[in-house]
Amino acid sequence: MKCSFNKPVSPRKKKLVCECLHVTEEDLMESVRDRKLRTVDDVTRYTEAGGGCTACHPLIRQYLTYLSDRSPSCSDR
Repeated sequence: MKCSFNKPVSPRKKKLVCECLHVTEEDLMESVRDRKLRTVDDVTRYTEAGGGCTACHPLIRQYLTYLSDRSPSCSDR
C-alpha cells in the first residue's frame, strides 16, 4: 500500500494531522501503535486529534488503515 501522507518532512517542521489541536503525524502514529487504537474515536480520546472541526477524520482513517495493514499477524511471527 502506497501512502501519500508518509512523505519526508523537514526536521524543523513536523507534519500536522490535526491542525485545530496541533497533533503531529509522529504523535498520532506512536499513539496508534502503542495503545493499539483502532477507531477515530479512540484516536480522539487519546490524542485529541479530530476533536475540533473533524476535517481530519478521513486522514486519521487513512493512518489507521495504513498502520493496521502493517501490524504483524500470527502468521508473520
